[in-house]
Amino acid sequence: TLLEPPEEIEDGTHPTFAWKPVPGAQSYEVEVLDDRGALVWGAKTGETSVTLSDPRLLPPGKSYRWWVRATTASGNQRASAVRSLRIRKR
Repeated sequence: TLLEPPEEIEDGTHPTFAWKPVPGAQSYEVEVLDDRGALVWGAKTGETSVTLSDPRLLPPGKSYRWWVRATTASGNQRASAVRSLRIRKR
């Protein structure tokens, strides 16, 4: 289950992408896609959240989609639902 960021954030914000833990997960991969489905930003972590360090990667006035994939020690993967994200101009 995806927890944050909300579906709309202000330009210049360092969004934190957070989700509920998946039982048995060893790692998580977060992907942010543009409106054409191209990867804009991604990260791999062992935690249940990751913060985008450079908000310039997500220009304002555009819509994005993001999701998380969990991988267990045995290599099984589970993907979250996809959530929308819009960057509001100041």
